[in-house]
Amino acid sequence: MKRSLISAAVLTLLLPMFAVGASGPRDGKVSNETYVNAFFGLSYPLPDGFYQVDHPEKANAGPADLLLIADRRTDTPTRERLLIAADATTAYKLGAESYVKKFAHAIASQPGVTMLEDNAGMDLRGRHFYRTDWTQNYPGVILYKSFLCTSVRGYFLSWTFAATSQSRVQVLVETLQQAKFLGR
Repeated sequence: MKRSLISAAVLTLLLPMFAVGASGPRDGKVSNETYVNAFFGLSYPLPDGFYQVDHPEKANAGPADLLLIADRRTDTPTRERLLIAADATTAYKLGAESYVKKFAHAIASQPGVTMLEDNAGMDLRGRHFYRTDWTQNYPGVILYKSFLCTSVRGYFLSWTFAATSQSRVQVLVETLQQAKFLGR
């Protein structure tokens, strides 16, 4: 009986350690206006005024996992948007640079899209990102968008920003300077 209690106590102490190690890419959350994802070792403060708008599992219809959808209200009917997604690198036989090129090619084939900058490399917070920018025409508005991607733990981890001006998208891209990648 004593041995059973000791075994149960040890198991109770060890289970939380295994649970932490078993986290997956979808295990992120927003807390105190910061998106935290232990799987990626990521802490990313949301840009000023942004709030989580939807539970990402509802939007996971494709191969990539949509981790965060966040919006910011503006003085216009159009909101700014931020998406964070993860796509397993095992689904592709290419690196992050080629992944972004493939993404840009797919975007460019959509109606109303004009590519602005294709596949620029940049270093942010000690990680190398690839970036592509474009505009997309919608009824009554042109949105400027930027897609940035890096490789982390066997995934292409990406941010997509959308706003009504190129300068505002650049401000949002610069918020990645506040991201922290811990121990990865």
